[in-house]
Amino acid sequence: MLLLLLAGVASRHLQLAWASRTEADDAAVLLTLVDPSPPSYLSSWSGAAPCSDGWACVTCSGQRVTAIDLLANITLPVGALPATIGQLDALQRLRLNGAGLGGTLPPDLSPLYSLTSLSLSYNSFTGILPASWSALTNLRSLDLRHNQLSGTLPSAWRFRRYCLTTTGSMAGYLAAGMS
Repeated sequence: MLLLLLAGVASRHLQLAWASRTEADDAAVLLTLVDPSPPSYLSSWSGAAPCSDGWACVTCSGQRVTAIDLLANITLPVGALPATIGQLDALQRLRLNGAGLGGTLPPDLSPLYSLTSLSLSYNSFTGILPASWSALTNLRSLDLRHNQLSGTLPSAWRFRRYCLTTTGSMAGYLAAGMS
């Protein structure tokens, strides 16, 4: 009974935290992707209202950013995927293919509990998949093709059902029917 009560309190806390974030908060995070200045294709990325102002490549629901789809090989000036991306807690889809990003993958994306699709293909990421990404329990599609990732899949992903697409020297166990 106590566990059920604690689970209910934790769930309500997450709901309140999600509700307390605003469109302006999401805008601040998005602007870290294009700092110091957005590429011309993303010139609409200014101000504090990505949903109300209809920012290019951004999808919203209820004045919260739910998807970022940069699929046209738009090089972002930041060079690395900023850890602040984890603050977009309503995000369901993140596609930054060919965005000129590199370095290691940010370890703390656990606040992205709604994320179902993550595509970071055709970038220059190195290192291993962070084990903490196993907290992305709704993730169903992960595309990491054409990066320089290595190592093994986190053991916590052993029984997960998702589609993993990668090239390079990744190794690990995928449940039957998952490869």
